[in-house]
Amino acid sequence: MPQSNDPFAPVKETVDKIHKSLSRIAKTLPKILKNLTGFLRNLIKAIKQGLAQFIATVGKHVVDGFLKVGDNLLKQAEPLLADLKLTLASLDKVIALLAKAANPAAILARLKALFKKIAGMIAGLLAKIVAFIASLNVIAPVLATIESFRTVLQLMFKWIGQVSGLLSVVKTLRSLLKKALSAVKSHIKDTAEAIRKVGQIATA
Repeated sequence: MPQSNDPFAPVKETVDKIHKSLSRIAKTLPKILKNLTGFLRNLIKAIKQGLAQFIATVGKHVVDGFLKVGDNLLKQAEPLLADLKLTLASLDKVIALLAKAANPAAILARLKALFKKIAGMIAGLLAKIVAFIASLNVIAPVLATIESFRTVLQLMFKWIGQVSGLLSVVKTLRSLLKKALSAVKSHIKDTAEAIRKVGQIATA
């Protein structure tokens, strides 16, 4: 294969790699987060409506634990998606800039600035994924405990079947986010490599 004369070819390759990876995450994450938040809102509302009975059955520490981490997950969901979308939007700007680049020297400064911004955004996205997984790790055993009381609870609460549905979503989402975490970690290195490649073009 002949070598490309485009000085930005290695940079474009790295950007495309990051963009495709994050786009795959962005394609699957919103739907499962919507399922998670839907279940959480319904269960939090239902538990609060029958709070005394629920506490009497499963224990106050279990209920308090669920309500606290459930609220945390609801607060974490939207910022996680927002960070992912903003990172992809910044990558789109890099792709557009590279596509129009007739004179490499004219865009090097802007390209460096964009990559530094993206590096910070990816680091922020990584932190949010780590925090979200931590919350899922907390709520999973709490839901399992509630589920263990299902035989008793279903006599009082018709909606108790939703607990198993939420637990299934939590497990699926946790698996997805762990894969995303691995990819995003690698993209921190990819972004640093892209910045290095841009520096090489500047000194060439």
